[in-house]
Amino acid sequence: MKLFRFGAAGAEKPGVVVAGAKGEDVLVDASGFGTDWNEAFFAQGDAGLERLAKWVAANGRDEKVAPRLPAGTRLGAAVARPANIICIGLNYRGH
Repeated sequence: MKLFRFGAAGAEKPGVVVAGAKGEDVLVDASGFGTDWNEAFFAQGDAGLERLAKWVAANGRDEKVAPRLPAGTRLGAAVARPANIICIGLNYRGH
C-alpha cells in the first residue's frame, strides 16, 4: 500500500494510492479514514495499516467517501510529524 499526504504546506491531508479500473495508480483522498499518517498510526499496538487496508477495501472505489485527486495536486511528506529521522550511510567517507 502506498501512502502520501497532499495539500497546502502545513495543512496536508492523508492519501492513499489505489488501483484504477485499468490498473493504473489513482491518488485518493483518505481523510474519511479519520487519522493522519503520524507516529500513533504506525505504532505496533494501533494496527493502523491493517485498519487502513480494511477501509480501502470497503471504500477505496467510492468517490463520495474517497474522492479522487486531480492531476497536479501538491504532494507533501508521507509521514506527519515523525518522532525520529534515522539516516544510514554506507561508506560515508567515499561520498
